[in-house]
Amino acid sequence: DTAIKVMATKGHRVEKWGSVPLEPGLVSDGIILDEAQVAEKLRELFRQQKIGSKKVTAGLSGLNSIYRLTSLPELPEAILPEAVEQEASRIVPAPLEQFYLSYQTIPAPPGETGVFLTAFPRNTADALFRTLKKAGIKATAVDLAPLALCRTVDAPEAIIIDARSAGLD
Repeated sequence: DTAIKVMATKGHRVEKWGSVPLEPGLVSDGIILDEAQVAEKLRELFRQQKIGSKKVTAGLSGLNSIYRLTSLPELPEAILPEAVEQEASRIVPAPLEQFYLSYQTIPAPPGETGVFLTAFPRNTADALFRTLKKAGIKATAVDLAPLALCRTVDAPEAIIIDARSAGLD
């Protein structure tokens, strides 16, 4: 809520990073409230750091998002989406209509289907998408910020801590 941060990588190596502060009231609890002002700050940050906007992964706030590893019975691929949605309705403590869901199957023991499930608030994501568009930035990928940080490391195992003034992931 207090700054926009950018990190430019080449492969899995950090080339540069920077941030620009946000005035109070532009973002609250991870939701962009003043899209025009935040879009201008984004343009300013990209100019300052001399970073192009060809291939951008936008980090969506993990605040109010849910990510879980879960296990389902072994299922045919055709009914997996419905089963994941039912599992999400059990896990997510609010109506699913308020969230975007995404999942990926992961290795599991025989007879099970492993699932990595994410649910993130629609209002947060939609405001981010509109703001990026206003800034002239076309994200080629959108990821929850803590997960995006993890993907930048070229290591089979790593500990990534995303520390902010109001919390950490």
